Amino acid sequence: MKKTYCLLYMLGLLAFTSCVDDEGCNTMSDVNEAKIEGIEDSYYKVADVENLEIPVKVTGTLSGDDQSSFDYMWYLCAKDVGGTKHVHTVISNEKDLSYPLTNIRPGTYSIYFRA
Repeated sequence: MKKTYCLLYMLGLLAFTSCVDDEGCNTMSDVNEAKIEGIEDSYYKVADVENLEIPVKVTGTLSGDDQSSFDYMWYLCAKDVGGTKHVHTVISNEKDLSYPLTNIRPGTYSIYFRA
């Protein structure tokens, strides 16, 4: 009988705590979303001869054309043919990419831009 009263008492406490309204912080702030323009789907360049030039336009939903709101990073990614090794190399921290293709082996690469 004592166990039954204890169980009912615990269930009663749980019922009362479930009715409490959460008064947490409801202050939301907008996120500065970046819109990136100027990057094409593919580029065809000759290794050891040409430079890879990619001018980019970045605008933010809150900052507009203010470039000081963003940090930039360009990655060059290569995967060994027939292998599983995937290598990421940071090639620039500038908004517009100007990268000489010297010492780059011929092949297919992926380029990623992060703002």
